[in-house]
Amino acid sequence: DFMNNDTVTLIEPEDGDWYVGDLLTLMNIGKVWDLYNEIGWPGPDGEGTPMLMLMNWVDGDGEPVKNACYRGKQNGFQLFCFNRVQRDGECIDLLGHEFTHCVSDALAVELPYINDTGAINEGLSDIMGNLIESYISEDDDPEWLIGEGSKDPEMVIRCMSDPHRFKQPEYTWDLYYLPNVRTATDENDCGGVHINSSLLNLIAWRLHEKGMPVEDEFYYWMQVLMAIVPGADYPLMARLLPWSMKQAGFEAWLPVLEEAVKETRIAEYDPDSV
Repeated sequence: DFMNNDTVTLIEPEDGDWYVGDLLTLMNIGKVWDLYNEIGWPGPDGEGTPMLMLMNWVDGDGEPVKNACYRGKQNGFQLFCFNRVQRDGECIDLLGHEFTHCVSDALAVELPYINDTGAINEGLSDIMGNLIESYISEDDDPEWLIGEGSKDPEMVIRCMSDPHRFKQPEYTWDLYYLPNVRTATDENDCGGVHINSSLLNLIAWRLHEKGMPVEDEFYYWMQVLMAIVPGADYPLMARLLPWSMKQAGFEAWLPVLEEAVKETRIAEYDPDSV
């Protein structure tokens, strides 16, 4: 209703009880807000803009959309959509993921959602989502899964330590890699934005696997977020990642980072030639 005709349907308790999923989502997104606020980033856009949680996301036929997303700014609110079918509110990494999409948009002035740039956008949200979960949640996540916080096993959608488990590439042009496209569609995943995000995810996992402290990881990837620019592709990231590591003062982790960049082969191709 809000996105289509600027009206807000307030949530009312059903039979005297609130829908637990709504309250759980609100509680956990508040924790994500608080964590970013503690490092000096108020609100999802850094300006303290209020969030509007649209909790009953449905398609044109009124069927629930089994997903969560950040939908941009409208009428003075940063919009986030959730549904009442999946257990998104139980997954702090998913909520941190969507929150970080707004952070990325604010810092890079809306990353084009296609090909490498879109995959980098998704990867940064996955990485920050898992680091946020590490700060907030008491649950151990030794594989860096996305969505494992839910009691519903079908909520797990990616494995950052083992991309092949969910048919994502470990390096450019491996079995699951999707090439760039001219036109972004749902059928081609906008040029592999959710598929090729694993390349950046695996680099982050290698740093975590080798023992980089979570606090340092969080600070480093915030440096990357602040350095990202619209149109960034993976070859550019191969140069930007070590530069950001030096700027963050973590030169000791450069050998691990450089080996991970080499492993994923993100510097070894020219996307414009494909």
